[in-house]
Amino acid sequence: AVRAVARDPARVGDLKPLAQWVEGDVTQPATLAATLRGARYVICTIGATDRSGPNSPEFVDYGGVRNLADAAREAGVAQF
Repeated sequence: AVRAVARDPARVGDLKPLAQWVEGDVTQPATLAATLRGARYVICTIGATDRSGPNSPEFVDYGGVRNLADAAREAGVAQF
């Protein structure tokens, strides 16, 4: 089974049938533990949408990937 994370799962549109969608935000580490519970693998495809501000590469591509990797390690994920 594939579980996918989105800030707002209601907005995934045509991607909805491809996975079980859960709410999470890589810029908010507290939202990640529950989304990774029971996961064996994590495939990260996140990307910043803005050049500056809270959706910039600094917070999403750098900080978000770090947060997701940390949460995956804590959840016992086999491969990131």
